[in-house]
Amino acid sequence: MDTGRIARSVGTGVGLGVGLGMVAGVVALMNVGGFRPIARGAVKGAIAARELALGVAAELKETGEDIYHEARAEREVERAARESHEAALEHKTIVIPGGR
Repeated sequence: MDTGRIARSVGTGVGLGVGLGMVAGVVALMNVGGFRPIARGAVKGAIAARELALGVAAELKETGEDIYHEARAEREVERAARESHEAALEHKTIVIPGGR
């Protein structure tokens, strides 16, 4: 006798039995009216999770935008300071001692 074949048959039978048992349980809950509250609870949980995720995403977006604008403003200040310094160097008069 092929033990591999027997094991596969037993495995298939157990899998089918578990699957049918789960389906029978869901059908029984639906018939008794117990399925609706469970399904409603699951949907409510999904809605709450979505709202939480959207809130976190909005906060992350706002923080990212704040950081971007702060960095851009700092860069503008640095650019203006650099240009001011360069302009001052261009207009600087060099005095040579003993010169005319």
